[in-house]
Amino acid sequence: MPPKSSSSVCLLKKNVLKNIYKNPKPLNMSNEDERLFNASRKCHVCQKYFKKAHIKVRDHCHLTGRFRGAAHADCNLKYKQPKFLPILLHNLRNFDGHIICQAIGKFKHLNINCIPNNMEKYVSFSLGRLRFIDTYQFVNASLENLVSNLAMDGLDHFKHFRKEFTDFFRS
Repeated sequence: MPPKSSSSVCLLKKNVLKNIYKNPKPLNMSNEDERLFNASRKCHVCQKYFKKAHIKVRDHCHLTGRFRGAAHADCNLKYKQPKFLPILLHNLRNFDGHIICQAIGKFKHLNINCIPNNMEKYVSFSLGRLRFIDTYQFVNASLENLVSNLAMDGLDHFKHFRKEFTDFFRS
């Protein structure tokens, strides 16, 4: 039995993650999505043009039901959701990782995995289906510098953010 202090994390894992991955949402397309699908000439997954021999299908997010774009049937079948929930933290190995690792020690009933940099610092570690990843190991700059560099060239660099958070960019 996990300690009482871990009950909220256990509930998250048991209820939310289980339901997310076991109950995919059906495709929910608007008229605009249908128009975009019909006008699509390229697969949104591999960026290759559709040919007559290819079957064009409607790809959607199984977590939200949102239409992602037109795709080759093969690309759509190979495009899968990970079996884990990534938790991205910038500079995890130098600060947050120590705090999280202390708490993870309380979850003896869950599978714990680690990719160490050395005995004290980690690139990544997992607790059950939660995977904590240090983004600083892959992008060696502060978040402030990364965002300001992208923002100087305009909002075009935030295309994935814009696609997922359309309400944020509405005037």
